[in-house]
Amino acid sequence: MLRLSAVSEGNPGIYETIDKMRVLALGPSPRLDALARQLSLAHPGASSYVLAAAAHRWLLDHLSYTPDHPDVEELTEPELLLAQVENRGHGVGDCDDYSLLAAGLLVRLGVAAEFVVASTRADRVYDHVYVQARTQLGPVPMDAIFGQPFGWSARGFTAREAIRV
Repeated sequence: MLRLSAVSEGNPGIYETIDKMRVLALGPSPRLDALARQLSLAHPGASSYVLAAAAHRWLLDHLSYTPDHPDVEELTEPELLLAQVENRGHGVGDCDDYSLLAAGLLVRLGVAAEFVVASTRADRVYDHVYVQARTQLGPVPMDAIFGQPFGWSARGFTAREAIRV
């Protein structure tokens, strides 16, 4: 687990966190490679939309949401989250952790991905992140922490921005 202690305030700090998330999502992960192979073999010749939907279903089936400590930003590397799934049958993480795993998995499946940072605040400072798959049918949200189906996204954001993985 990576604990970010020297992060700037507000959206500049969010961008710093997203940069770290991108590195972790694209970094080496034998378990993530294996999961991508498993999903690819289960869906031979599938479109990017079908592969992204399968990845979303896997997230829903294997992860449980828990918030970070309010004063500490922590990122769980995909390899560690997948080790939790291997050892306990499910992994636990917040929206950053879900997004890290989803982005890394999509890229390994050959599906372009974006981190979407969003705000529910009046000052428009980002307080949520999820992944969006770039499929042949267009962008599809994968906000799995709410347990909703593939393509669902929360409403009422005051600001939202997509950042390429």
